[in-house]
Amino acid sequence: MSTQSTAHNPDPVMDDFSEAYDALSALRDAFPGLPVPFVMIHTALPVVLDMQTRTAGGFEQWRTALKIPVAAVELHDYAGAQWLEAPGAFNGVTVRLAGHGIEADTKSPRTAGVVPLGQAFFEAAGRDAAAGAAEAAGSVAP
Repeated sequence: MSTQSTAHNPDPVMDDFSEAYDALSALRDAFPGLPVPFVMIHTALPVVLDMQTRTAGGFEQWRTALKIPVAAVELHDYAGAQWLEAPGAFNGVTVRLAGHGIEADTKSPRTAGVVPLGQAFFEAAGRDAAAGAAEAAGSVAP
């Protein structure tokens, strides 16, 4: 890894993000059967691997694989667009997982644009989070 700091360098170099590239490669090797997310590596410190899925099912598979607790999932609801987001980590690299293509009840008034979900969200959707995680785990490579 480069010792060069991107905090003061307007043009970071590829080597500044070697941990993120290594983590992405390790994710590919560990979970070859999971849906391909849209991936961004943010060019600021700390390095963040941003993974966005196109479906709620893809989000749940990745959430389970990364061992992100259900309680960490938040629903973002802005101007009629909804997505799920949860923080995680893999091989020492911060991961921000987002899931799009969700069906959320937008008729309920919200006092904020971000709502922690947890078990209550899954129960309201008629799903048990533990069952959903177990279901997703069945399709996750060890």
